[in-house]
Amino acid sequence: MENYHVPQIPVQEEFLKIHEGNKAAKGFIEYQRHEAQMYQKYKEYYGYVFYIGKKIINTKMHQLRYLTKIGGFDIKVVMIKQTSL
Repeated sequence: MENYHVPQIPVQEEFLKIHEGNKAAKGFIEYQRHEAQMYQKYKEYYGYVFYIGKKIINTKMHQLRYLTKIGGFDIKVVMIKQTSL
């Protein structure tokens, strides 16, 4: 929270000043603030994960495998996508 959401507060205020009257900008910031509230309330139950993938070219099948933890369980996910050459 301190390293991600808190530094956003002054930036969000400045963003709203620049885009005053813009409903989309206001909605975007409202969503960001809602996300911060949900994180603060439920932070012991979830977190953020980022995945980095590599595109494989010149093949008929693309396969992405990764291992993650959900609720203390190891989850192996394999996604396969067929593509044309």
